[in-house]
Amino acid sequence: MGSKTAGKLTADKENHFIRIYGSAVPIGYIHAELYESIYSEPMFNILGLAVAKGHENQGVGKALLLELEREAKRRNLWGIRLNSSDKRRQAHEFYAHLGYHSDKSQKRFLKVL
Repeated sequence: MGSKTAGKLTADKENHFIRIYGSAVPIGYIHAELYESIYSEPMFNILGLAVAKGHENQGVGKALLLELEREAKRRNLWGIRLNSSDKRRQAHEFYAHLGYHSDKSQKRFLKVL
């Protein structure tokens, strides 16, 4: 992500939640946006969650998700949603272990303009 985009998103605290894990050297991050639609209650939509190689299974991803959950509760949001490729079985187990469940199967369609 370019620094101009990162700065813009980080500054938009009402619609974006970005946390970096690690002090001197970042080893993980989470980026979520406020998700509002006419067919669901307001919630966070996770756009990215990543942990650096060599730091997996040390609680970094869990800490980031728990911090996002605290922020969602503080804002009185209904929940948190995310999409994950059906090939990422280990990630699915991680999310399920933290109380997330899969509520549908879908394909994503994209048209580049």
